Amino acid sequence: MVDPAQGVSDLLVAAGIGVFAATVGWGIYISKLPESPDTVVEVISSGGPPSNPAWLLDYPRVQIIIRGAKGSYQNAYVKATEVNDILLGLASQTLNGDRWIAINQSSGLAFMGYDDSNRPLLSLNYLLTIEPLTTAGTNRTAL
Repeated sequence: MVDPAQGVSDLLVAAGIGVFAATVGWGIYISKLPESPDTVVEVISSGGPPSNPAWLLDYPRVQIIIRGAKGSYQNAYVKATEVNDILLGLASQTLNGDRWIAINQSSGLAFMGYDDSNRPLLSLNYLLTIEPLTTAGTNRTAL
């Protein structure tokens, strides 16, 4: 299975939320909150419930941190809402070699405060349901 943070990042880039590793505009990064640009969407794999021991079915979590420009809380909030609108209700699909069955929000949009440069930070958390399509090297049974 490909890192779920990569899959979510791919979905956000395809939807026009930002550009992967951009140095201007909205940059989308995996597990890294760079010093610049100011406007960043960071996607982090954050654990989740245990995988099903018998069936090929996994439940990873991702956290998304949205950092806005200095003094731009409202713009960061709008971007976070756009991210949420893209991910919720997404149709089941094959992504990066796995079947993505569902993306469920596991907590509401949360304001986390400001970083040392006075840039607003907001957080979204999701629980994914993913069916790995590769059966090599596993004792679990495909659905």
